[in-house]
Amino acid sequence: MEKQDKKKKVGAIRISGLSGLIILFILTVISCDNSAKQNYDDLTKIKVGMSIDEVRNIMRNQPIDEKEVYYNKIKNGEIDGNGKDTLYMMVYESVFGSSDDYRILISPKDSTVKKVYLGH
Repeated sequence: MEKQDKKKKVGAIRISGLSGLIILFILTVISCDNSAKQNYDDLTKIKVGMSIDEVRNIMRNQPIDEKEVYYNKIKNGEIDGNGKDTLYMMVYESVFGSSDDYRILISPKDSTVKKVYLGH
């Protein structure tokens, strides 16, 4: 009888360990989704022409990536192709199911926002 009781306890430990992993996973997803929602809310406040300092003051979370990107031209707020103009891109985590991460394109010439992508 004692051996059977020990087996039940071991099985109960496995279940609680699995339950703990599931709970940890759910909490991780919720916290990531929360920061992504904050990013979306903050990005809706970002306007073309704002300075990079204004952007950093508005955004509550840090970008997941920052890099230089190359475009052919910027005309009337539209950005076309890959090529000659260098822009600075700040990438932020987006909500689950979004087609792309949130991105802000900034001109290094005058440090102003040229385009905001909301990942739709």
